[in-house]
Amino acid sequence: FDKERMVRTRRQEAREAALALAGLPEDALRVLGIHLSNLMRPWALVTFARTCHAVHTVVHGELCKLRELHAAARSLCAKKGISCSEMHGATVLDFNSCGLNAVDCSVLVRISASGA
Repeated sequence: FDKERMVRTRRQEAREAALALAGLPEDALRVLGIHLSNLMRPWALVTFARTCHAVHTVVHGELCKLRELHAAARSLCAKKGISCSEMHGATVLDFNSCGLNAVDCSVLVRISASGA
């Protein structure tokens, strides 16, 4: 019974948080969305977008761009034989002899510029 009560409490807290977010101005939600947008770890923005319909509507464009960039980053990581998490934590990356093309290089630049 305690587990059920805990689940209900968490759901209620999530609903209350979503309502609080929905009350923020669209500009504030966009800024939050942009700051949560990390192309190597997109889950923060995805989770944020799922809080409520109002938030999802505002950050939808950023979320679409992030999905596309993350897919490109995964492809780049696959060429190197590493995961996005490994790339995210790396301080040095060696892409010699990986067969990078122009698209891969532009993705690498975006990753570097994003601070991810």
